[in-house]
This record gives sequence, C-alpha cells and structure tokens, in this order.
Amino acid sequence: MGPLLKEVSQYAVLNANYIKEQLKTDYHLPFDRPCMHECVFTDKFQQEHHVSTLDIAKRLMDHASIRRRSTSLWWSAGPS
Repeated sequence: MGPLLKEVSQYAVLNANYIKEQLKTDYHLPFDRPCMHECVFTDKFQQEHHVSTLDIAKRLMDHASIRRRSTSLWWSAGPS
C-alpha cells in the first residue's frame, strides 16, 4: 500500500471516535468504548417516536444528496 495508508487509518479512527462522542447522547450506543474505525448505534431511543433504523438511514442518504447539490444547506435534527 501507499505511504499515506497509516495517516488515512489514523484519521478513520479519529473520525469514528469523534462521531461516537457527538452522537452518543442522541442515539443508543451499545458499546461505549473507544472504537477503531467505526461506531455502532441502535434505534432504541428513536423507537418511542416510531422512527426505525431504516428511517434514519434514508434521511442520512437524503442529507448526503442535499450536501452534494448545495454546500450552504445543512440538515439539523433539532431539539429532541
């Protein structure tokens, strides 16, 4: 592999842990420990509002397509 593989791997770990810390109050985190390159959440907190994992995934996909069209438009879930 190329010389940047180590740097890219370090950023993957850093990003995964950043995302975990930012979202752990809004989403159920079944494993609250440092992660290597990914973090896993469940829809346990959203079930009381009848929101499923599929609903969340679809919204994230919508958000990604919106960001590709316009960098000035950002989605926010708002207060829970």
